Amino acid sequence: MSPIDFLNIAKQEGVEFASSVHPKIANRSFRIGHMGWVTKNFAILALSVIERTLRRLGKDIEMGRGVRSAQEVFI
Repeated sequence: MSPIDFLNIAKQEGVEFASSVHPKIANRSFRIGHMGWVTKNFAILALSVIERTLRRLGKDIEMGRGVRSAQEVFI
């Protein structure tokens, strides 16, 4: 899995992330940014897309864990 694969699939899932700018970790990280107001729902959407994208790339992750954790914090 390359960062480009991750970014392309995430964009297909509905959220556009950015590639990392740090040279030491550019091949294994990405950035989450925003252009203005961000709500709790936007954060949950981003986490959901990250989970779905990782699963599509074959990673063995527990679907919903990140989303569930964020929702518990947001209560």
